[in-house]
Amino acid sequence: MPNQFIQGLLYFPLRGGMLFVAPLPAQQLINWGHRFGELGILIGDKKFRGKGYGTEACRALIEYAFDRLNLKTVVLAVFGCHDAGITMYRRLGFRIQGRLKGLYTIAGRSVDKVYMIVTRKTFIRS
Repeated sequence: MPNQFIQGLLYFPLRGGMLFVAPLPAQQLINWGHRFGELGILIGDKKFRGKGYGTEACRALIEYAFDRLNLKTVVLAVFGCHDAGITMYRRLGFRIQGRLKGLYTIAGRSVDKVYMIVTRKTFIRS
């Protein structure tokens, strides 16, 4: 769970003194009528990738979505070539729901947009 709310942001303390900051749920990212939310994450600095921070941050956000916001489903989209991200999402209980073949062109090659979904039932908490 987030430590505190400051000026529209959620602050999640992570191991090793790292701090993950997420915007409070934007109206367009949550469908309250159907109780689902969209998740997005980016670790811009390459030196912080592959250390488990993304997993830890996503797990905290998903727990918040289910436990505090009472959502029933969290969805996301990821580049089909982002194997590390897809693997991480699967470890959290996400399953591939569908894909748009060749939607993007990255470095001259065709890349799919992959949609993934996790529910309260499939979410892996630890």
